[in-house]
Amino acid sequence: MKHIIFVLALLFLLSGCVIQEETLSLDPPQPKSKQPQETFDCTDKQREAKSCIEIHEPVCGWFDAEKIKCVTHPCAQTFTNTCFACKDPNVLYWTPHECPEK
Repeated sequence: MKHIIFVLALLFLLSGCVIQEETLSLDPPQPKSKQPQETFDCTDKQREAKSCIEIHEPVCGWFDAEKIKCVTHPCAQTFTNTCFACKDPNVLYWTPHECPEK
């Protein structure tokens, strides 16, 4: 009898784990509106960097529309790497690789 109760308890616990995993996977993070790919916000630490290393890993720094008025799309600039992009006070976030063509 103890074995049956143990097995039933174990099945109950395991079924709860599966339901929890499914619940987590049903609610993926929502992308920011009107952004073409995965975006990364600049952290305070990145913004406060005193200098940047010259490593060529291009990123597209997207400008804050409240700070800059853009007349063409994209409202962005290609930077050498995330350090240079985030040091620019007009950059709101960045995306991997060079900016899309105008």
